[in-house]
Amino acid sequence: MTEFDAIVIGGGSAGLAFARKARDLGAKCLMIERDHLGGTCVNRGCVPKKLLWDVAWACVKQQASDERSVPPDFAALQRDIARKIETIRDSFRDDIDGAGLELRKGAATLDEHGRIVRIGEDAFSAPHIVIATGARPAALEIPGRDFAQTSDDVLGWTEIPDRIVFLGGGYIGCELASIFAALGAEVSIVDPGDRILAQFDADLAERARQILQTRGVEIRLGVAPQSITDTGPGLEVRLEDGTTLSGDRIVAAVGRTPNIDTFGPLASALRTAQSGALQIDDRFETSARGVYAIGDVADRLPLTPVATRDGEALARMLFDGSPAEPIDLFLVATAAFVMPPIAQVGETETRELATGADLSDGALVPEGHWSAATAHKVQRNAEGLLGAALMSETAADMITPFAGLVAAASGKDPVDAPTGVHPTFGEETLGR
Repeated sequence: MTEFDAIVIGGGSAGLAFARKARDLGAKCLMIERDHLGGTCVNRGCVPKKLLWDVAWACVKQQASDERSVPPDFAALQRDIARKIETIRDSFRDDIDGAGLELRKGAATLDEHGRIVRIGEDAFSAPHIVIATGARPAALEIPGRDFAQTSDDVLGWTEIPDRIVFLGGGYIGCELASIFAALGAEVSIVDPGDRILAQFDADLAERARQILQTRGVEIRLGVAPQSITDTGPGLEVRLEDGTTLSGDRIVAAVGRTPNIDTFGPLASALRTAQSGALQIDDRFETSARGVYAIGDVADRLPLTPVATRDGEALARMLFDGSPAEPIDLFLVATAAFVMPPIAQVGETETRELATGADLSDGALVPEGHWSAATAHKVQRNAEGLLGAALMSETAADMITPFAGLVAAASGKDPVDAPTGVHPTFGEETLGR
């Protein structure tokens, strides 16, 4: 049996951050990944989505000034995105190979005590086992669910469907709906709640809903899907109010499920939180001693900057004697890449929305020219900034300095404590 100082299961943002920091601190570390390096973010999440968003947003701006605008060659665009993603994977492989961090490909299983890790017939052990297996799209629990696709499928499409129905109005459904509406598809969103983007400031979410509808997106709230059927020419979703929606593709965007059931006998013994993710203490340790969890599989905020910072913090705790320092989730900036994006950090809900609905109403845009809608909230007290919420073309970058100000008002380091939004330029300036 081969022994290591630490074994990390999963080569996504959290696992990579942990393994590289552990290696830099002199630990002998094994990383096990059954699929591509980079995890959801690089391969099936933020990176390909943001690359699609950039092109779709350019189409929105072009359409605003030129009715003759033509959608891009989507298959060629997807090939370009695939090449970009491969260069990122290559950079991860080069980093690992060049520094002696050991990588094994395959499906890992843990014994019931969390002490031995197996890949096929090979066995490995370490005093510290780190679970960083991420999450996957949640499945629908309705008849005909197999007809529905997920965000993983969407980001691999090579053509733009004529009609798409997104089941779920969270950030994944709304971001993808924004993108494909901008690229020319007829798009619908269905959500059983009373609003879209429930994770975000209610006023900005409402503004985003209005803009989506102005762009032709049909939004059905307060109604759940009951079944999906194949009608021959396409697919049909029956809703609980008796109405139906037809589409060439139906996309389930109903959340994500932590990958807890993928690593063998120990899985059923570990405690889980209400979120369904692994319960951890303030040292990232699960209910099994010596077994830790980071990233989307842990009961934290499922965002790349959180995964990265927690991975590095765990490595420092184990191999540098540093105190455990999970990132303060109140200082994590978040964004939804709708069109225009919305972004927020800290507390904003008790503040009224302040807005110039369109910059062209002022002196910043020449008369007769289009500009993206804007809106904002900035909430403060005697100590300083409590929070901010923004809607603008540059909101995902602009929110970064606000995160620093919120950190300062909380008595935290304004550069090291908060995070920016991934993937943006702003994130390069904080927490580095």
